[in-house]
Amino acid sequence: MKISNKIAKLGAGIFSPIFPKTIKDDFIDGLLSKIARLEAKIRQILTELDKTRKELADANELIRELRVQIGKTSRNSSRPPSSDGLRKKPTPMKPRVRGARKP
Repeated sequence: MKISNKIAKLGAGIFSPIFPKTIKDDFIDGLLSKIARLEAKIRQILTELDKTRKELADANELIRELRVQIGKTSRNSSRPPSSDGLRKKPTPMKPRVRGARKP
């Protein structure tokens, strides 16, 4: 069923010739005011969405910059070796088997 048919079916009672014109006008005015309120709410939500998108873009740019900074060491930039922090742990050696001889 098309939307216009649904609206016609819904409004059939209020738009019948029995009701005076003022009731029809009041009904239409009520609908128009609801539409205006909804349009204002949509504008507000769209404004908030634009603001959130801008904040997200700024945060992504900051993340990108921080990742570049993290990737820099004294070997691939002009930073001094002391800025590299603590040395990495040496790789663990294989455990020795007790009492076994090498062939």
